[in-house]
Amino acid sequence: MKASRITALSVLLLLALLFVTLSAPFSLIFGIHHDCTGEHCHVCALILACVSASVHLTRAAAVILFAFAGTLCLSVAVRSLKRIGRGADLSGKGIRLLN
Repeated sequence: MKASRITALSVLLLLALLFVTLSAPFSLIFGIHHDCTGEHCHVCALILACVSASVHLTRAAAVILFAFAGTLCLSVAVRSLKRIGRGADLSGKGIRLLN
């Protein structure tokens, strides 16, 4: 019972985060042509916050993808080394060993 509550709460928080993240570009679209009040314009501050958030999210996604690709390459290399250690014949797969 407790685990299902935690799961439901997690899903609810994820949906709220998705809604906020996906609705931010609409506030940019509607706020681009506004009557700017100057230095303390709330619409300009919102536009700057959305642009900053999208830049940070893009950088975070790039770091995560780079880490995933590195982990994937490392796991493939380790599996290949384990096969070589067991005496598997890899010559038919286009792999040549330098001895």
